Amino acid sequence: MQYPHKAKAQDVAASVGPGVQPRCESPLLAALNKAMASARPSAPGSARHKASDPAGYAAWLNARGEVDLPEWTRPEGQRVRPKAEGGSPLGSKRQFVDIASPKAKGRKAPERQDQKTKQKKKLTPEQLAERRKLEMRERYADQRHASQLMWAHSTDGKPKGVTLCGWTLQTTADGPVDHVDVMRETLPDRPAKGFLTGLQKCKLGWVCPVCTIAKAEESRQKLNAILSRGRREGWQMVMVTLTTRHDEDMPFSWLWKRLSAASDELRRTYAWKQLNKGLVGSAKAVEATHGASGWHPHYHVVLVFKSGMTEAEAIEQAEALRAEWLTQLGAQGLTGNDHAFQVQGAAAAGNYLAKWGAAEEMSLGHAKQGRAGQRTPWQLLRDSRGGDGQAGELWHEFVAGIKGTHQIRLTPGLRDLVKEELEYLADEKAKAIEAGKCPPEPEPKQVSMGQITPDEWMARGRHRRVMIMEGAALRTRREAERAVWAARQGWETDADVLNQSLIEGDDPPDRPDDDPEALIAKHRAEKRRADRQRLREMNEAADEIERLENVDN
Repeated sequence: MQYPHKAKAQDVAASVGPGVQPRCESPLLAALNKAMASARPSAPGSARHKASDPAGYAAWLNARGEVDLPEWTRPEGQRVRPKAEGGSPLGSKRQFVDIASPKAKGRKAPERQDQKTKQKKKLTPEQLAERRKLEMRERYADQRHASQLMWAHSTDGKPKGVTLCGWTLQTTADGPVDHVDVMRETLPDRPAKGFLTGLQKCKLGWVCPVCTIAKAEESRQKLNAILSRGRREGWQMVMVTLTTRHDEDMPFSWLWKRLSAASDELRRTYAWKQLNKGLVGSAKAVEATHGASGWHPHYHVVLVFKSGMTEAEAIEQAEALRAEWLTQLGAQGLTGNDHAFQVQGAAAAGNYLAKWGAAEEMSLGHAKQGRAGQRTPWQLLRDSRGGDGQAGELWHEFVAGIKGTHQIRLTPGLRDLVKEELEYLADEKAKAIEAGKCPPEPEPKQVSMGQITPDEWMARGRHRRVMIMEGAALRTRREAERAVWAARQGWETDADVLNQSLIEGDDPPDRPDDDPEALIAKHRAEKRRADRQRLREMNEAADEIERLENVDN
């Protein structure tokens, strides 16, 4: 049976030709669709956009690097994707252009990625203040743990060094100070800083995690001055690393004594004196790590050659010390291979000095993390605070053996040039400020948030010093005053914020460093127990030897 509507559809299909789908609609519907199409805006890049606005469509494609327009049609400064010989774009992958594409989600030009990374790294004043607060807590917790380790290994029972740092009142010619000042320092666009005055400072860079920051600031200024003067004078720098073979059976004091003696003797040799004729000076830094092969102490010596010398010539002259260094190691009962003497070019030397110079608030040795399986002394101290008793013994072995050694040392000639450079930089900066080329440095504003009497400090204040400094560094002065008062009068102590796992209940824990006599008595009792244990082991060994002799007879 033939249906009328099917016959009509077949007639329409035959009239439009094969492969075309006929569209059956009334004249009224066709007119409505045409009106709606003309009123609807065309999306960029669509077929309607191409038909209605050819010039705009071509410009849209060119902005994405997919076609090449004549030079006069290109926006100024815009990059255009290259074409192959046939005229089509090279490849099918769209290139990075100045105008972002809405279709290229997650794809950004390399320079834009770098800018975004820099923006992410820039912290707000609130974030910076929070980071400084957490870092300060860790440093002071490490300082108190270092104090406990030094007390535990004390032989005379007298407090000294880090055990007094930031804990005991200063003593002047007129006697102890009569109060401790709680200070607040502010600078524009920077978080406030809280600190205490009137307390003793040990200034031990290897032992105290707090005092090493001040020493690092001095080193930062000196090494930045070396880089500045070197760029201006055209100095050539190379870095020599000096070390020796080591194993886990070598005590640090034994190894360090011989390594430092070899370094001293190296500077007395003829090879060094010949090299020194072409030097402006040198900077020597000391580092040490501990791993499966025991202690690994080493020197980084930055040799600063006079201008007019190439890097290859400087490296060649530094290599002349290799044989002499191995000879000096042998004279001290040590050995070395190719790794015992390494020379690196100006890039390594400059990067090493720049890392020292750019270290914020921490020395390179303090901030540096050991390689895989290696731990720096500061990592050993922190691991000891976490419960690793062996790490604490290793840390004390290091600080006892390294005592009296500078973290970084400059030769006298280079030290004088650094002093001149610092004065030169200060004069240049003053001239630039006076000429209006750069804004003047804002002066820090310091105000006192209160004074703590000696009796209050000994009884309560020193157990809350971190909380007091954190309170003084709050955003506004009103908040700081309230927080300092609450910290001084509250029942919480620094133990509540430095080590939560030690707190059981509401009462603050007993700390042996609060009572030196109790700590000394505890140390003597532990020593007596160790002596009795050692005597017991010796008696057992003697009995075993006697038993074996009787068996042989």
